[in-house]
Amino acid sequence: MKVLVVQNRMGIGDMVIFLPYIEAISKHFNIPVSLLVKENTKCSEYLSDNPSIDNIITLDRNDKKRSGKHYGLKGILNLASEIKKYNFDKIFIFNSSFRYTVVAKLAKIKNIYQYKLFNKKNQNIIETVKTFLKKTLNIEVESNPTISIDSKKVTDAKSKYQI
Repeated sequence: MKVLVVQNRMGIGDMVIFLPYIEAISKHFNIPVSLLVKENTKCSEYLSDNPSIDNIITLDRNDKKRSGKHYGLKGILNLASEIKKYNFDKIFIFNSSFRYTVVAKLAKIKNIYQYKLFNKKNQNIIETVKTFLKKTLNIEVESNPTISIDSKKVTDAKSKYQI
């Protein structure tokens, strides 16, 4: 089984907030999951040693500049084509946008789990994801993120910066 988790919020802090929920999905299915994230989360720089994460797919879309290979209608088709190559069985979309539902359907993902569509107003990001996973997988998650770092990388950094 292959699982994709979409976390499309903007930055590093958002990614760290969602990390316990992503790890809970991985633990629930007893497999590492793949992530679809925005570039500015920089998660490939600090999640590469996380055993719950198998693959990081970067969303190339800039709404302000109206650019990127995943921007617009053509971008939806490009993203669906890229994702389809992975043969995901399930997708968890931490968002209420119809865009990712369309991408998942075009990518032929059989099981699509997503926040209630078109319901972005007044969403508390932590309470929304907690409720979502409780309803979807019947799991409760503590919001206590930790970042796994390989001990060799820590030793190398200490040596490099003389700490």
